[in-house]
Amino acid sequence: MPVKIIGALAIIASCTMLGFELSSHLIKRVHILEVWQRVLQRMSGLIRHSKTPLYEMYEIFAAEKGEVGAFFSSLLKCGGEGTFESWKRNMNEMKWLSGADAEILLNLAKGLGKGDLGTQIKDIDFALDGITSALHQAKEISARDAKMYRSISFFAGVTVAILLV
Repeated sequence: MPVKIIGALAIIASCTMLGFELSSHLIKRVHILEVWQRVLQRMSGLIRHSKTPLYEMYEIFAAEKGEVGAFFSSLLKCGGEGTFESWKRNMNEMKWLSGADAEILLNLAKGLGKGDLGTQIKDIDFALDGITSALHQAKEISARDAKMYRSISFFAGVTVAILLV
């Protein structure tokens, strides 16, 4: 009997942890998009007001904590590689972003360092609008689904434990 109880508790705990892990993915995506939103706002200001070159912006943003800082740190190590190619290669390491989020940022990378300042600012503003929209959607999804994942996983664990005991 004690083995059955321990087994049932292990099933409930593992299912519940799975739900918490799924909900943490949603929350981390929101956090990463918030950081990208701040970075794009700062990038727009740096280009608009002080006309900061890309390499110097990469150095500034490499000081960010987490994945975004690591992303810009790895861009600094790319050497002579083009902007789009280096962003595309390093974007694969941004595991919390969806494909649409990465596509928005890669479209920005196509225009960075090319053309005049006005065009670059428009590209950044366009990317900022896309990231802001994605952030709004991610917050809605996170608020709606995170609690659901945690609840359903707990009750699924209880159901499986009851069926097996």
